[in-house]
Amino acid sequence: MQYDNIVIALDGNGGDQGSSQLPQAIKFAIKKINAPVHFLIYGSKILEYELKNLGILKSYYTIIECNKNIPQDATIKEALNSYQNSSMYLCIQALKNKQCNAVLSSGGTGPLVAISRHILGCLYNQRPALCAIMPNSTQGFALMLDLGANASCKAQDLYSFALLGSCYYKALKPQVQRPSIALLNVGTENKKGNNVIKEAKNLIINDSNLNYQGFVEANKMLTSCFNVIVSDGFSGNIALKSAEGVVGFLKNQNKLKRFFLYLAKPSWLDAGQYNGSVLLGVDGVVVKSHASSQSKAIASAIVNTYRLCKNEIYNNFKQELKLNI
Repeated sequence: MQYDNIVIALDGNGGDQGSSQLPQAIKFAIKKINAPVHFLIYGSKILEYELKNLGILKSYYTIIECNKNIPQDATIKEALNSYQNSSMYLCIQALKNKQCNAVLSSGGTGPLVAISRHILGCLYNQRPALCAIMPNSTQGFALMLDLGANASCKAQDLYSFALLGSCYYKALKPQVQRPSIALLNVGTENKKGNNVIKEAKNLIINDSNLNYQGFVEANKMLTSCFNVIVSDGFSGNIALKSAEGVVGFLKNQNKLKRFFLYLAKPSWLDAGQYNGSVLLGVDGVVVKSHASSQSKAIASAIVNTYRLCKNEIYNNFKQELKLNI
């Protein structure tokens, strides 16, 4: 099937809450996008009834009935061999077949990364990494990767992430031709860190295309002057969720405390507006939404995915990467 506008394949079964948040998220996203868009929704036929009840026109979506979901704890082998009829697998297959421009899923990170690599392939033998736009008080936003695609990393992997992040930042902000890069570490002193961090630092420094500027600690992620923060997926995921947990804690205080916290909390700290991590390094636009996301956060991920496609950001990233390999 072919459409004249941007088409996004949605995993209608993924996430902690299944499809319960998706209809309202689509409604929010359509209003925000305010332009032609079409959703291929792989999930239950019940979604069609819910979308109709929300007044969403049929021209905005196509339901492909699929009730099979990949469990969050499924192994990579299971995901590849036993779930080829799952909503996640079929979404990525649709992207490979050029039936859509992008995929958005709230399903498990491990299966999403494995299936994407298997079906779409990797760009220039780079190791794919999940990259998120992080709120930053000094420059609006910074990029951080990896956020969970690779729990265990070698120095070469961290170097690859630095390259991916730098190229992606230039695609987002073409006026910044040498994005500053930092490695997440336990301290900022030059001799801090384990052997993998130290070796990765040397690899990045020795690449003249990369602008290495030093180490950054987790407590400075949201206030540093760096454009790209590089980490292994294990540490990066913990750091990200710790930051989100603080925001969640602030939001769940009593009314009086919440009022004063609202006055003090800058708007850039609202994590929901940054939902949606891009899997950089695979040959196609694959976006991972948080498994626990509510409708407005999922809508934000949909809107961000739409903009990636509409503005050809991922294509520009691929061109940058080709020039820097």
